[in-house]
Amino acid sequence: MTRKIGLTLLELIMVLLIIATITATVTPLALNATRRARATNIAAGFKTLMNGISNAIFIDESVPASVNELARNVGQDFGVAWAEGESGYDLVVFTSKYVDIDTLRSMLPGSSDGFPEGEFLFLEDALGSSDNSKAYYRAYLGRGVVGRNVRSLLRHTFNGDENPFRYDFGRWFLGENGLSSNVSPWGTGSHHHRGILDGGDEDMMWENYEIIINLNYSDRYDPNYSSGRGYAIYFRASGDDAGSDLSAYAFQFDPGAGNRFVLNKVSGFNETRIGSTPFPSDMPVGENQNHTIRIVVRGSEFQFYFNGARVFSASDDSLKNGGVGLRTWGNVEVVFKDVVVNEL
Repeated sequence: MTRKIGLTLLELIMVLLIIATITATVTPLALNATRRARATNIAAGFKTLMNGISNAIFIDESVPASVNELARNVGQDFGVAWAEGESGYDLVVFTSKYVDIDTLRSMLPGSSDGFPEGEFLFLEDALGSSDNSKAYYRAYLGRGVVGRNVRSLLRHTFNGDENPFRYDFGRWFLGENGLSSNVSPWGTGSHHHRGILDGGDEDMMWENYEIIINLNYSDRYDPNYSSGRGYAIYFRASGDDAGSDLSAYAFQFDPGAGNRFVLNKVSGFNETRIGSTPFPSDMPVGENQNHTIRIVVRGSEFQFYFNGARVFSASDDSLKNGGVGLRTWGNVEVVFKDVVVNEL
């Protein structure tokens, strides 16, 4: 009996199953490798440009006119934007290339998608506007640090298994999307969570610094309704726990205080208000928004920024030094993406 040349139906099905299995295994690996390669390229470009413009300002005490003065091989799909304010320079490097933002953040903490709010000038010979920006990295160069290197005191991307806190109170969760506190399925409530970030052996002695935190706010915000739920950033925090022994300042995003940004002095579980200001009516603070909080701490003077715009200034000389922490309350739905603390 002669056998026909070719595959039987059963053999063909088996071959197709083998091909499908190989494809299902190899394709995700290839896609992941592609994402990492692209993110690596963009992170390298961001670092090159940011180091270049920072060094140029250090040396010349002015902003260069062209990207070509910073680097020649970065590519025309990158750009550099800047703004000069009272306290120094606001610097943004960005790209029109698509990149997986979580992968980029794992390589360069502080990166974010889109482009920050605010008015900027753009260096020549590169992207001249932010219209097609897919990702950016931002840094602030204070006038007091021109002429010396800026030291990062703390960098955290909340996407691993390592507990980021030195002390914590309540329940916190690390997931693929970031750091969040426990949210009860039974609605609002008095749920209260605190955490003091672990910045090393000297964090309780930090004095002058800036904090930059990226987060996603997915709560049910209504500008016409004040709910008792919000989040806060602690600074100059000290003590032996995150509860009754905590001493700190707290900058609060606080709908429950009449839809206001609030600065409190914290002593254990007691709070004393130092100042506050209403949420601006044109500010995108609603449900499912990305928030970037920047706090500048210098001596007894504090400045607070929301998505690139300064919203509040205050002064107090009670607390001289300390670290950085986070707080949520009232079952608020917020996910912290990353935090950077730079010495001033």
